[in-house]
Amino acid sequence: MFRNSSGARWHGRRLGERVGDRARLDRWVLDRRARQVRVDWQFRTVDARVKLKGLYPQNSA
Repeated sequence: MFRNSSGARWHGRRLGERVGDRARLDRWVLDRRARQVRVDWQFRTVDARVKLKGLYPQNSA
């Protein structure tokens, strides 16, 4: 993997392939918007504690 002068990542693929990737991504986004796909970001408190455990200091008793 390389970075260009703007800091963008380049994974060794040709520019034409990246343009095709962008077109594929644009079609995917339009399809999701047309289907009004939603994301459910809610999760249980127990799951949140496990997921965020490393972000908070441990209480020493």
